[in-house]
Amino acid sequence: MGELNINGSIMETPRMGLNHTERGYLRKGEGVLRSTIKQNIGIHEIVSDLKIDQNTRFDNNALNALINSIRGKSRRNIPTVIQFRINQKIISQDALRFIINAQINANCSDIITIPDPTLRSFNQAWINYLEDAIRHVTDNFETRRYVNLMPVLSLNQGKGILLQKVNWLLSRNIDAIGFRMTGSGRKYINTLVEVINAQENDIWIHLTDVKKSWFGISESHLDTLYGIDTIIKRKAYKYGAFFMARQQSSVASRGLMPTPVGVRIPSTQTQQPVIPPIIKNKNIFESSYLGFINPREIRSNFGINLICNCPACRNARNINELIRQLTASYGRGILEVHNSFNANREFVNIRNSIDNDEVQIYFNQKRFIQDNLNSIQERFPNMV
Repeated sequence: MGELNINGSIMETPRMGLNHTERGYLRKGEGVLRSTIKQNIGIHEIVSDLKIDQNTRFDNNALNALINSIRGKSRRNIPTVIQFRINQKIISQDALRFIINAQINANCSDIITIPDPTLRSFNQAWINYLEDAIRHVTDNFETRRYVNLMPVLSLNQGKGILLQKVNWLLSRNIDAIGFRMTGSGRKYINTLVEVINAQENDIWIHLTDVKKSWFGISESHLDTLYGIDTIIKRKAYKYGAFFMARQQSSVASRGLMPTPVGVRIPSTQTQQPVIPPIIKNKNIFESSYLGFINPREIRSNFGINLICNCPACRNARNINELIRQLTASYGRGILEVHNSFNANREFVNIRNSIDNDEVQIYFNQKRFIQDNLNSIQERFPNMV
């Protein structure tokens, strides 16, 4: 438990922030509900998906396009960081400079992030890239909005390499380090955090790209047990030009199985009512579970009346009305109002449990923790 001062904005940690998509839905939902009190967002993360290959140009047109994209997703009244999800394991020094220059010139973020330039390797090239990036960022301190820098390491690499990179950053007195929670490296995060927290100086540890849930448990809340400071959930990928390679384009993959010419295949399927994924899937955060459930589970466990005090549930009054609102065109915004309100309240409860030395009591009273004690104990041996 600690405190962060980002450009004069003070927040207690551990704390969950929102990516730019979640923040947009939250504000839309509050607008629909005509909520007079806006939820406080501790930290706002802009997520930028970039395709970089041998044909990528780093000219002024490309730079201005990235700057405009960043500015379009930014909000100046909230501490802001930018996460870059890049399709390459190794990026050039020119590409790294390009990414940093875009952040500096956009002048929208409080922290300049430095992506990991060589995934799964720690060598002199990596050191040279980082030294150049750090020097370039610090040369522009006090001329822009940002006040610090944050190297961001992907956890999709080996423990030994991650430790080498972390120790090198610590040797350079870096006081903010981010981790992308991708790949199998989650099992190493506890060791990395222990190394970082062994330093005399306080270092801001930021987790980004965190999955929504694990065995139904809210991953954002569970990851506080590693001893980190700020957490941002994963933003869904958009299948634009960058990710088209991930999609199969064969006829069969589109569900159009070829048939002999002139032979009509009769369909026996009957049209079924479409259940919107927003309620069919487990998307509703429930505090007593510390995880995500759906309306059917709400009914079976709590009845038709809503016991939640968030603006969305106060407006709906009962589960049937809430479902109606969630399936409307503005439903994603309503869901974000409910989830953010309750998730933030649980982060306050976590901070209180840390302050009172009752973390185990707090987590053990949650339904999904109780349901998965064996798995939890493997991941956090000291928790249960």
